[in-house]
Amino acid sequence: MAQEGGNDEEKWWLCIDKTGTLCRTKNVVSDPACMVIMEPNSGNQDWTNKYWTTHIIGAASGATVYKASFYPDFETLEALPDYETFVAIKVFKAKQTTEIQKLKQELQHSAFLAGHPHPNIIRIKTEFAVGDNLYVVMPFMAWGSLQSIISSRFPEGFPEECVRIALRETLKGLSYIHRMGQLHKNVDARYIFLCPYTPAIKLAFAASLYEQNTNFLGHGPSYAMPHCMWPAPEASLNYTSKADVWLVGITALQLGYGLRVANHNSMVAMVKNLRGNYPMEDQKFSKSFKHLVALCLDPNPSRRPQPDQLLRHRFFGNCQDVCYFSNMVKPPEQQNGRNLEVRRS
Repeated sequence: MAQEGGNDEEKWWLCIDKTGTLCRTKNVVSDPACMVIMEPNSGNQDWTNKYWTTHIIGAASGATVYKASFYPDFETLEALPDYETFVAIKVFKAKQTTEIQKLKQELQHSAFLAGHPHPNIIRIKTEFAVGDNLYVVMPFMAWGSLQSIISSRFPEGFPEECVRIALRETLKGLSYIHRMGQLHKNVDARYIFLCPYTPAIKLAFAASLYEQNTNFLGHGPSYAMPHCMWPAPEASLNYTSKADVWLVGITALQLGYGLRVANHNSMVAMVKNLRGNYPMEDQKFSKSFKHLVALCLDPNPSRRPQPDQLLRHRFFGNCQDVCYFSNMVKPPEQQNGRNLEVRRS
């Protein structure tokens, strides 16, 4: 949906109906199957600086998230790699006043980091209003979140080397957020995304947070994986960077054990095992992994390391790079395709 030309007395909206026909209408279409979104001040005589949505890929705080094709001016298009022409767009409807106010606050946090982008943080490309709606444009992460990959293909969790890589990349992003004086407050497998093109593992932050729709990704049958957010004991009274570190420990167990820790009771039992109160039932992970998680989940926040200290933990010694992770988790139909080079980082 996009506003097209006209003055204050005559405003037209450009959209694509369910049959794929481009049309102009004076009536705002509430939720068409596809739509064209024009940035304000973009020309009306061509198709530059416009976004053509194709599918709904997720949701966030009342917003709908679409995959879209981006059509910039010709010179910009020529310089873009193919994968940069696809984006994800959060669309907030005008009636969601509370959510829009919250989003504007989140955009302020994201804007604080925009001037110094980090390779492990999903960057907001732009945000703008069209009519009464607010649009947030982000990179399209083709393979979705790590939780969507777990729920569709790794219900027992990732192998240890994959967990090692994912945690290292997440900690790099979190360390940067903390250095910039910000807090994340939502570190979780739902908000860690894999981009296969670079490849890269990126942490969604503030306005870029959204939950992926696994049905769109085509990973195969999806297993039910309830969200198990277990905040730090002190989080409700005094949320600090150490509360983010607690969530890193919870995320490590999500990545490593998948459905086995998909509810609060099973997570509590696993944490008790890792703290040494009970013998471990399996030998899936090394002692260094269990030690790292135990550090993150120390009940006393003053004893939890900061993210940059965790990155020096022995668990991350001799860690493979993200190419290895991408090769290990790529969808079955791509297993016989071109293998990415595996390097030590």
